Amino acid sequence: MIAYRASRTYPFVLVVELDKERALANWQQEAGNTFKIIGAVLLAALALAGLYFVRFERLARKQELDQEQLRIAAIAFESQEGMIITDAKAVVLRVNQAFTTITGYSAGESVGRDMNFLKSGKHSPQFYAAIRSSVESTGAFAGEILNRQKDGTIHPHFLGITAVYGDDCKVSHYVATLTDITTRKSAEESLLTLSRAVEQSPVSIVITDPGGRIEYVNPRFETATGYLLSEIIGETRG
Repeated sequence: MIAYRASRTYPFVLVVELDKERALANWQQEAGNTFKIIGAVLLAALALAGLYFVRFERLARKQELDQEQLRIAAIAFESQEGMIITDAKAVVLRVNQAFTTITGYSAGESVGRDMNFLKSGKHSPQFYAAIRSSVESTGAFAGEILNRQKDGTIHPHFLGITAVYGDDCKVSHYVATLTDITTRKSAEESLLTLSRAVEQSPVSIVITDPGGRIEYVNPRFETATGYLLSEIIGETRG
């Protein structure tokens, strides 16, 4: 292979004879290295783009799931049960409308206050200590409690408390539910009163099922007839 270069300053031409294989070898090597680098960069770019795409898809899916969970949580929060969310120190952060209906306290009157503002004064310190102990040891509590409502009246409520833990495994919040069981307790008391009246009645009382089979007799019946309930239960009255 021959290469030449003409000079504009001097009247001569420089002619050089080169070995073609040697002349192209370095160029081919450099070109090969360049293509390898470009290929590696393209592959890295494609891989990075793929990672970003997967990450974006996961993020979009997570946001979609988070939105769905928030929607479900919002619906659940506005349930028929009173709901209270507090921080780890039992300071109220949020209450729902049912809580206001049950207790008479609005969200504005409740948020920022310690849950003790509902105390009725009818329970001993040991009662509340037992609730705290249950929550600390099991993460939850469920049971009946007497609370004082805004109008000063005291009502029986069914209280449920669940601890919420953060990534550090420490309690971050508490979620409590409150159900007014005044009607149920009133019915239970009425049944208890009726039961006592039947037990203490001076008149013999027999209770049967629709088929006439004996289900209960009171003590007066046992005294008057000499039959015990265990002897005639399930029998048909003659």
